[in-house]
Amino acid sequence: MVVRRRLLPPEAAESHHVWTDILAIVLEVRADGLLLRTDAPRQREATEVWVPASLIETAKQIPPRPHSRMVE
Repeated sequence: MVVRRRLLPPEAAESHHVWTDILAIVLEVRADGLLLRTDAPRQREATEVWVPASLIETAKQIPPRPHSRMVE
């Protein structure tokens, strides 16, 4: 899933962006937000991230990443 999160004012001022996208697996859905496990291909380790509902702009389900094939 891709979740687009609105940046907090200090984050937005530093990055000069309004939103950030989080590529993640949804672990928990509650009325006050989402608990996500990051799944970005460039990250070595997944981390759990809480995103408050008030900061979620949109979310979109995406297909799983294809398995890499070993070439001999």
